Amino acid sequence: MTRNNILAVAAGLTVVFAPTLATYGEATTLATSGEATTLATSGEATTLRAIMQGLRDNLTDITDGLLTDDFGLIARGANGIAEHPRIPAEQVNLVAAELGEDMAVFKQLDTWVHDLALEVKAAAEKSDRVALFSNYQKMVEGCVACHNAYKDRVAAALATTDESATAAAVQILLKEISIRAPLEEVWNAWTTAEGLAFISSKSNIELRVGGAYEWFLDGEPDDYGIHGSEASHVLAYLPRKMLAFSWTFPPGIPELRYANKRTQVVVLFDEDSDGLVHVKLQALGWQESEPWQRGWEYFDNAWGAVLSAMKQHLE
Repeated sequence: MTRNNILAVAAGLTVVFAPTLATYGEATTLATSGEATTLATSGEATTLRAIMQGLRDNLTDITDGLLTDDFGLIARGANGIAEHPRIPAEQVNLVAAELGEDMAVFKQLDTWVHDLALEVKAAAEKSDRVALFSNYQKMVEGCVACHNAYKDRVAAALATTDESATAAAVQILLKEISIRAPLEEVWNAWTTAEGLAFISSKSNIELRVGGAYEWFLDGEPDDYGIHGSEASHVLAYLPRKMLAFSWTFPPGIPELRYANKRTQVVVLFDEDSDGLVHVKLQALGWQESEPWQRGWEYFDNAWGAVLSAMKQHLE
């Protein structure tokens, strides 16, 4: 895996996995003693939501550090993953009951990611780029493996707990649509100026991590000369599979637009055997205030309209 690919995956993990990392407890070292399952992490027990927010911030620090060669930032983020507060013991026991014999594999992945976070920290402290990227790649692979294998089962185990209900309060605006068109055309409709012409007559898209992702809408610019998603950027991408980008708010919500507040949008692409491309859009990063609620209501309509227009255009 090249450095650029690792950076893309790192940014993708920050956006895609951060809302659910604490559900898995990937950075938590589990230890077994007889029949009981206990936690071997530092810090006091806290809510899943608080742990998720902390892990999201830790992943953001690592990603930003990788993009800017800030080794101190990387070390702090890795240490936060390795040493986050422990998940309540009753929830660990619920997970153990759900996974049964698979708990041993879950524990192995758990410990692996925890230990690799410490290796990432050590490499960052030495400014050792070779060891840093090697261990970070392995940590990413562990996160992905745990996510794929256990996310649904762990979420089901915690679904009836109060803490899980609190975690569910982390909002994700979800829109989905299926389009009968070649996958390449659907991908291009999101990632090229030509593909976006059906909805944005002029756009600025640089398909690279940190590149511009700006749609310019028809009509007069606002009082600040802005008429689109200026200053939005590509956060991560995997060709024909995933695109993640930051996204600004409309002029009708000036409290957020002109304060440079943004959501993070993840678009997933999956082509089935019948030639349908399933597009799943998730908007994350919401906060709790009246302007953010208006933003949610706006994009609940707007992103649905974008997907419908894209389907009509491509089919």
